Amino acid sequence: MITGHIKGQEVIPFELYFNNFKTINPAAAGIFDEQKFDIQFRANNTQVDFHPSFALISYENQLTSLNSGIGLILENRQAGISTRVTGKALYNYQFAFDDQTLVIGTGIGLISDSYDLYLYKVIDPDDPILIERSSTTTAFDLDFGIAYIWQNTQAGISIRNVLESEIHDNEFSRLNRTNIQFLNAYVNHSFKVSNVVINPSLYLQTDYDNVLADLNTLFEIRDLLLIGGSYRVTEGNNFLNLNGGIKWKNNIRLMGILYSSGYEGPGNNYEFSLSIAIENK
Repeated sequence: MITGHIKGQEVIPFELYFNNFKTINPAAAGIFDEQKFDIQFRANNTQVDFHPSFALISYENQLTSLNSGIGLILENRQAGISTRVTGKALYNYQFAFDDQTLVIGTGIGLISDSYDLYLYKVIDPDDPILIERSSTTTAFDLDFGIAYIWQNTQAGISIRNVLESEIHDNEFSRLNRTNIQFLNAYVNHSFKVSNVVINPSLYLQTDYDNVLADLNTLFEIRDLLLIGGSYRVTEGNNFLNLNGGIKWKNNIRLMGILYSSGYEGPGNNYEFSLSIAIENK
């Protein structure tokens, strides 16, 4: 029961993905001539002890002389007794044709899992024979993606966890896990109306059994105010988010989910992202 609950938490992606497309597609890293730093944090059902939380730090840069983009993602996922830490290196090659660019990229990830049964107090902490914490176990996996950029439109498709590698726990065999493979597809477009830039996007994800669809629109008002919303459809539940934030000189963007509905469980669900971009000279 515990293992099934933990696996279920893995399929919750960041809702503010459109600020950091490389989290769903390695080909989206370094596609613009800038260095970019991102911090994202998400928490669900905050009134529950040891509630799910997700923290991510990432970096990307375009290597213009090599027609390439590089990136790095460090992620920590906590859900109950489970902690998963992922480090991922991204690389892509960019084929430029006039005002169009085709990008092919890959990501190599090192995944580390550990469990702390003492959090649920299922064992006697004074018994030296019983194991309170599992040793850390690791596995490699791969991502692959393609992106296409044309004027103000970006689209991509990617496969995450291509190898579907297994992480074996030496002490708790029932907690062995298989990395779920996901197929992602998205399209994002940007256009300007007066002093407002409108950025609609559509995101689809499937593990070949379940399908998730996310329709998002973000309005950038006078290069200062960010406001928008997303509607996410899954086979189980539908979710509505209202997003807001600020931007400064196109270099700093701070966004958060101001309101969300549809998530089951006590407590709040919130997320924020901070992006800092530095143009290459």
